[in-house]
Amino acid sequence: MADYAVGANDKNLLAAAGLLDGRNATTLEMERSNGRFARLLEHVRGNLTRRHSVTELAEFCCKSPRHFARVFRAEMGITPAKAVERLRLEAAHAALESGARSDQLSARA
Repeated sequence: MADYAVGANDKNLLAAAGLLDGRNATTLEMERSNGRFARLLEHVRGNLTRRHSVTELAEFCCKSPRHFARVFRAEMGITPAKAVERLRLEAAHAALESGARSDQLSARA
């Protein structure tokens, strides 16, 4: 496989997501969490190609979907869906930084 530098389109997408420097406020908020959702976030990181519904995430945390969504948003500052999206963007960013081509990333999803 040939070396691949992050292209202009890739950089634009990452910049729009606030990930060009590898960090963003949402990530920092998620890292500062008191650990209440740490196990859940690790589960999502390990299963990024799966669909994650609020119901499935709530079941993982042993909560009702409504209560889970409300507590997650209050503690993390973002919705569960937005957190999953951010984790996927971070993984894509890391893969691009390590030399993966953007067409290979989309094939994985």
